Amino acid sequence: LNGLFTAVNPGPVVLGAILLLFAGVGSAVIWVKELVKSEERANQAEAVSNRVKYDPKIFTQYLLEQRKVDVTPFEKEISIGNPEASIRLVMASNLFCTPCKAMHEKLNKLLQVWQDKLHISFRFLPAKKKQEEGADPREVLLSYWLNQIYGTESASEKTQLLIRDWFERESIDAFMKKYATDLEHSDELRELTTLHDGWIKEAEITKTPTLFLNGFEFPQQYSVEDLIMMVPGLTDYFQREIELSGNSIKKNMGEIV
Repeated sequence: LNGLFTAVNPGPVVLGAILLLFAGVGSAVIWVKELVKSEERANQAEAVSNRVKYDPKIFTQYLLEQRKVDVTPFEKEISIGNPEASIRLVMASNLFCTPCKAMHEKLNKLLQVWQDKLHISFRFLPAKKKQEEGADPREVLLSYWLNQIYGTESASEKTQLLIRDWFERESIDAFMKKYATDLEHSDELRELTTLHDGWIKEAEITKTPTLFLNGFEFPQQYSVEDLIMMVPGLTDYFQREIELSGNSIKKNMGEIV
């Protein structure tokens, strides 16, 4: 190997470049370490914040501050989930409302996770499109539900599919190709739509979707997705409060039992 390598005495420019290189690498390493530490601190802070946010006592504190409406179930309530669940959601919906479609999808996903712990009811506003004058999609949907789904086995799953299929089509003609129904206004259908209209007016629904949990309007500080994390704790919390407080919790929470 003798003679293959020649010692070189680097000049000041080369030495400066080497020093700058090492300084740059060192600074980058320090910056990455600080970035990792900062991210860890942020994750820890978020975890602490979420533990506080998802605490059932904190959520119910916000919930009880919201306006309260009467959500007594109708005799024939279009709903999904477990009728005996202590967590009861009521959604005011419009069948031509894009945010309502998104909310229905979120509720379906929520129910997939906690099917036995939730009961979700729907109250529909009357809605028409100009090109479909004379036909109320709410009546089309409720008519099919009354005649083909209400009181049958797996009514919850069939109702989910019925509403999902409506929002996929958003057209009465397209919907009725799959769900043909008699549009004659039976007394039963007229009574049910009258109940929906009366509740919408009494609850002063001015926008859709509007969501209520156990009779209280859903707090703006939370989203439906947050419920995925809170359902077990809320169920235990509500049941415990009922046992400890007896009638007092019934007075405050109204529709919880």
